Amino acid sequence: QSRPIHSGEMGKTRDPLRMEPQSTASATARPDVLVVEDDFDVRDIISMILERAGMTVATAKNGRDALDQLGSAPLPRLILLDLMMPVMTGQEFLVEYRKDERLAQIPVVVVTAYADGLTDATGVAAIMCKPVDMRQLLGLVQQHCRP
Repeated sequence: QSRPIHSGEMGKTRDPLRMEPQSTASATARPDVLVVEDDFDVRDIISMILERAGMTVATAKNGRDALDQLGSAPLPRLILLDLMMPVMTGQEFLVEYRKDERLAQIPVVVVTAYADGLTDATGVAAIMCKPVDMRQLLGLVQQHCRP
């Protein structure tokens, strides 16, 4: 998806925190990242920043929604997971995720305000506490999503 180049953009370093979105996930494309977060605003901001960095992003509003998507869509390269969510918490998601060998190969980064709520960090690649430093999060995501 292309966008017009505005005057003053030529020759500038790409800053994903200030750029227009470059891509979005489609139903058939493999997303780089699945953002599992119940707070719409947080989910939207994280997705927007990742998209501005050129990544494809899929989103889920809770652990159950994420498992449903993972069962019927191309698997992402990375999962960003909140812990405190309705319907199915991040901790409950991790229990189910570990049972499926196909899913357990996907790295998970827990992004939460309640890191001590994570009782079993098996299979978790990293834990980031909210409020999140978006540049640090972007660097971590890029590290896991390199082709």
